[in-house]
Amino acid sequence: MEINQAQCCIFGSSHTGIGGSQMAIELIIVIVASGLALLPILASLKQKVLRAGLIFAWLSLWFLLSPGYESYREQRRPVVITNRPVEVPRDGYVGAKECKACHPGEHNSWTNTWHRTMTQVASPESVVGDFDGVDLQWQGFKTRLERREGRYFAKVYDKGKYDWHEVVMTTGSHHMQAYWYSRGENQPLGQLLFTYLIEDARWVPRDAVFLKPPSMVPSDETGAWNDTCIGCHATRGRPGFVENSSVVRTEASEFGISCEACHGPGAEHVNANRTSPVRRYRKYLDDEGDETIVNASRIAKERSAEVCGQCHGIKTPTNQVPGALERGFDYRAGDVLVDTGRVILRGGPDSKTPDNPMPAELHDMFFWPDGMARPSGREVNGLIESPCYERGELSCVSCHDLHKSDDDARSFETWADDMLGPEMRTNEACLQCHQDFADKVEAHSRHATGSSGSQCMNCHMPYTTWGLLKAIRQHEIDEPSANATVEYGRPNACNACHIDKTLDWTAQWLADWYDQPIPEMSSRDKTTAASLRWLIEGDAGQRSLAAWYMGWAEAQEASGADWIAPHLATLLEDPYDVVRYVAGKSLRTVPGFEELDYDYMASTSKLVSAKDWTRSKFKERISDKSKALGSIDSTRAQNLLLFEDGFFNRLEVGQRLELRDDKRVQIAE
Repeated sequence: MEINQAQCCIFGSSHTGIGGSQMAIELIIVIVASGLALLPILASLKQKVLRAGLIFAWLSLWFLLSPGYESYREQRRPVVITNRPVEVPRDGYVGAKECKACHPGEHNSWTNTWHRTMTQVASPESVVGDFDGVDLQWQGFKTRLERREGRYFAKVYDKGKYDWHEVVMTTGSHHMQAYWYSRGENQPLGQLLFTYLIEDARWVPRDAVFLKPPSMVPSDETGAWNDTCIGCHATRGRPGFVENSSVVRTEASEFGISCEACHGPGAEHVNANRTSPVRRYRKYLDDEGDETIVNASRIAKERSAEVCGQCHGIKTPTNQVPGALERGFDYRAGDVLVDTGRVILRGGPDSKTPDNPMPAELHDMFFWPDGMARPSGREVNGLIESPCYERGELSCVSCHDLHKSDDDARSFETWADDMLGPEMRTNEACLQCHQDFADKVEAHSRHATGSSGSQCMNCHMPYTTWGLLKAIRQHEIDEPSANATVEYGRPNACNACHIDKTLDWTAQWLADWYDQPIPEMSSRDKTTAASLRWLIEGDAGQRSLAAWYMGWAEAQEASGADWIAPHLATLLEDPYDVVRYVAGKSLRTVPGFEELDYDYMASTSKLVSAKDWTRSKFKERISDKSKALGSIDSTRAQNLLLFEDGFFNRLEVGQRLELRDDKRVQIAE
């Protein structure tokens, strides 16, 4: 029998209670009935036994009237949940608890992942943000947050008025956490206008954590969890939007990314092994595995990648697949992804498989112009475009361990950050297939062994993806290319690390070392560091990446950091919130600027003050240094838009700002 949200019950505390008169009537009925039934027996007993019976009756009456009995009754009363989505394992799903008995180690490692806590019911254990009487305001919109006896409430503007709503669910627990409040019985959830940044321990407007154009009006996220987030932030989500109905009954087999999101529905597997212990132990020793469940490490690379690609890929929106707004996507681990309407979209003029092109107006939100994925969380798009996948056996599980192994000495926290295997942050990740390079990494990379430049991933998987307020490695494995920067605007690995060098410098070395053709480029590409061209003249996406590079320890080591501060100061008043955020964070990594007093959401006047303070501080430091060191190399000064005495060339930078690419940029994280 199917169970819908309105029928789903749990045993828990109720806030409706039973009225005193109703309780009294029930007690009288119980006492009178008991007394009449026992009266003939008690009358025939001796005086002593009769007294004992009367004492028992008195104690029973006392218990029935006590608060403890009412509490017991309340705990046993089934509560129907209609103010939020609910967990209902069906359609062959059984829930992670059923996996624990036979797979305690795997269950324990999953418990320690960010996958598990991606979506949670709001509780003292799950809520990270400060709800202790907090008042928040942005663009005239106000929010009041309170915690009341282990529950969370927000006073927000919704349905035409400011009113209190209970916060019932959370999304995220690693970098940031968003909060969803109830809008009434069987209604789509609303999202708070503010998101909690965990590392920063502060509330910020939710629109200020995504790379998107500035706006005076916050985006409307009403119902977004029910019809969009549920697709990847829960296991087997069913949005429950019924056509021509205002009622939504949203279900998930389990909140968060649970066992069955990756292994498929577990009912058949559980039943087969529960009824036959012999079968279970035989399958442990069987190299072919158990056909009743999916194991991504035992299936074809295409199907294995698609297990991750169901979420970590660019896919068809829910509202474009018939029936998906009600029943959700039909994909199950091990299926062919394109057969379920959850197609990984690819695009761009150089895309190898443009089988489902994206509308042009959306393309830039997901791709660089050459078709390389641009936002975070879309790693499978890069994987499937990589030669190592196309011509080899590379898949997600080649590098990522979805369960921490017993011989992995790292802490759960360290492992869970990216769920990489023990050596997969080193060159061993590539050498497991490319053993022929094991003894000639230095000769191939042209960088000293152990240096940043000798790390395969820094050259072949550079940080050109954006999300979660930071740069992330691209997952399309390619080679450094000055031509890609000229033609598509995508930063290259060389200039992401050598932030003090020009694009022409990169092109010359790539030509000398690897016979790459030198592309035609502008005079500014020949005289100005590529990072500064992106930072000053680039679009918001290029500016955010450039600002991140300047705070990257490996780039500072390769290029020096004593020249960076005044350029990052330029971005402290950038119109894009995220650009300001990463500029301030990177600036605090520069020696001498660690104590920068800067809030990226402050008023314009305070942003300008922070910029002016930074440049003044830089001038003071250069004045002290120049007395001892003298002038710097003229070519380096020109590349870094400095004067030969090391001072900041404000006039030149101002002229370059007039060339800034001000097109609207939004990255669909």
